Amino acid sequence: MEVSKNFPQVAFRSYIKLKNYPQFLRYTQAIITTLGKLKSSLEKARFVHEMVDQEMSELYKNENVQKLTACQKGCAACCHTQVSVTQEEADLLAQRVLDGTEINWTNLQIQKDAGTNFERFMQIPYGQRKCVFLKDDNSCGIYEDRPSVCRTNAVVGSKDQCENKDGQIQKQQILNTYNADMIVMGAYMYTQKSGVLPQMLWEKLNSISELENQKKNPQENKKVSNTLRIG
Repeated sequence: MEVSKNFPQVAFRSYIKLKNYPQFLRYTQAIITTLGKLKSSLEKARFVHEMVDQEMSELYKNENVQKLTACQKGCAACCHTQVSVTQEEADLLAQRVLDGTEINWTNLQIQKDAGTNFERFMQIPYGQRKCVFLKDDNSCGIYEDRPSVCRTNAVVGSKDQCENKDGQIQKQQILNTYNADMIVMGAYMYTQKSGVLPQMLWEKLNSISELENQKKNPQENKKVSNTLRIG
């Protein structure tokens, strides 16, 4: 079976730089080992998030980091770019939707159609490429369950460098989050599939919908199955 992976760029760069250093590689290996012991995909996603948050909390104990990073609630420029997720994170986000979290379905389909093509995604009008979980006040509707890359990519300096309303990404200085990045890479190496959030979420919700339809119409689905088998 072909495995589809889409590694987040920042975390992947950190991994390539640090994979030969045992003090960093141990984070990746520990995550892979622990994820193999956990049962549910939701439990796995939340475990990774907890580990990433621990490392980020340690970083933000540094006063200079607090002063120099521009990211704060309501600053949502990065929420208008493509975000990578693991299959476990897609499962978690889909569960949030099933539990009642509202999303913009029209925007989800528009973003999904861009696939993994970053240039095509950035050509979508600004208002339509905002994350489907972003609320009207620019706060995250699933903050406690947001993807791991949303937890690590922090910009150093002015938040003006994050603006992308014209569809162009400016050169940015990103906070070094090496330990957290190695954890993220462990999650991506473990998962069976990863990709961009809109596409992964759309596929998961569709698979759930198809399963529910099969449960509601078992006889009809049996007829379809038999027809396909005969053909």
